[in-house]
Order: sequence, then structure tokens, then C-alpha cells
Amino acid sequence: MCCLPVCHTRFPAMAIAIAAILAGCAHHSPNMADQPTPSTNLRDPGYATPRALVEYLNALAGSNETIKQKLLDVHAVSRAVSDDARQGLELQIDFLDAFEGLLEAVKAKFGNESSAMLGMLEIQINNSISKMHIDSLKLTSDTTAEIQVDQPMGPPITQYLVKTDHGWMIDEDENYARTPQLAEGMKQLPKMIAAFQSVTKQVQDGTISNSMGIDMAIGQALGGGGASGGP
Repeated sequence: MCCLPVCHTRFPAMAIAIAAILAGCAHHSPNMADQPTPSTNLRDPGYATPRALVEYLNALAGSNETIKQKLLDVHAVSRAVSDDARQGLELQIDFLDAFEGLLEAVKAKFGNESSAMLGMLEIQINNSISKMHIDSLKLTSDTTAEIQVDQPMGPPITQYLVKTDHGWMIDEDENYARTPQLAEGMKQLPKMIAAFQSVTKQVQDGTISNSMGIDMAIGQALGGGGASGGP
């Protein structure tokens, strides 16, 4: 439900894709002691009030769950009916799996050595969940609400909640319909996923001989030129 600006990357497609990758992420709570424990009852994922949902999302961000588990937990309280929204949620997980797979391959091959790009992306992906905060809540009808989400690296954004038969949930259909950058970002994700998978294979089979070749290989896989492998 948030957008993560990545204005520093030299690949425009990556910037757009990362900006939308965690469109359903949770947000950082300033005081975890005052927040409820995240629910694990997926059979009835909604919340009785929009305020309770907001408190859950703020609490979830500061929990000790992994980034992927937080994303899955947010998906569990999201309504996605449209093709764009449903595909978007699936692509978010596929993207995170591909990125984490590359990180694991790099660590296994080169130890603590990484690359400037991977380090930057890892920090920004983590911050997109741990440093966000739902700042305000406004009821727009008996069954809809708007929230203002503060971002660590950009202006606040408006996202949407809806009351369903299961309770209040994140309205991903409305988020996609009213936030064009989400749909634009999702169009870039398949290429990003393929690039990370390609570079993972190159790391594993020795085509990339040291960590300095990682950024060049990612650029080549995304069509940005550069030669893979070590210098």
C-alpha cells in the first residue's frame, strides 16, 4: 500500500518497479508498546474498524517478522479482485523471492562482499516497511476510508480501505485504480525478476567471478549495457 521511491538507481525501469514493489506494505509504529499484536487468524482477515486495521499495520511493521512474512501478512488483510491487483500481489512476492535469492547466492559465493546496487536496494526495501507510518485516517463513507501514508523518502501518499464481509481490509483494487504508478511499476517487475534470476545463475556458475561484476551484470540483464563477470 506504499510506494518506495528509488531515485538513486541508474536504471529507470528499476526505479519504477521498486517504487511499486511493496504496494501492500505495512508501516512503522512510533511506539510498539501501544500497538496490538498482529493477528494470525487468516480465516477472518478483516478488522472490525478501520482504526483497528491501521493499528495492526503500524504494529506489524515494527515486529520481528521477516520482510517476506510482513508482506504476506499484509496481503492477508488485502482485498484484490481485479486482475491487475491480484497479479500485482503475486509479482511482489515473486520479486522479493528473486531479490533474496540473489542476495543469498552472492553471500554464499563472495561472503560479506556485495555490490553498491544490492546494498542500496536491500536498505530501501527494508525501509519501505520499517520506516513507513500511516499518519491519518478519514472515513469517506460507511464502507470506505482513506489513509495518508508517510514515506521516508517521498511525500505522503493516499491509499484506500474498504469494509468487506470479513471486516475492514486494504482495498488493492482501488489502490491500483487510483494510483497509476502502481500499475506502471508492476509492468516492470517481470523484467526485474528475470534479471535477478539471470544474475543469480551467473553468480552460482562462476560467470561472475567477483562481487564487482554484479552491478554490471544487472545492468546488462535489464538492457542497460555493461559486461557481466569480474573486471
